[in-house]
Amino acid sequence: MGVEVNFAGDGEAGVGDGHRREFFRLAASELMNPVCGLFISNDEGRSYHISATSAKAQPDHLAQFELCGTLLGLALLHRETLPAMRLTLPLLEKLWVG
Repeated sequence: MGVEVNFAGDGEAGVGDGHRREFFRLAASELMNPVCGLFISNDEGRSYHISATSAKAQPDHLAQFELCGTLLGLALLHRETLPAMRLTLPLLEKLWVG
């Protein structure tokens, strides 16, 4: 089972690793966007942690955090990197330890 991505209307034929990589890059960048309100950075974007006001910024913030976890899991499964998801060490430790 794999992720197949097809960007409709981009004029490119075929589906492949490049499209999958671009999907992960775009999805992670959008979820980490400070305007979205889910994550916040205190070190000028070098790392991000969960925003205490995420519920106010996004009424469905829990579903969006679940989407972040799913995206992380799929990226691990497909051996893709998510450079936009520069999470703080305590948050990463919580993800790995549970």
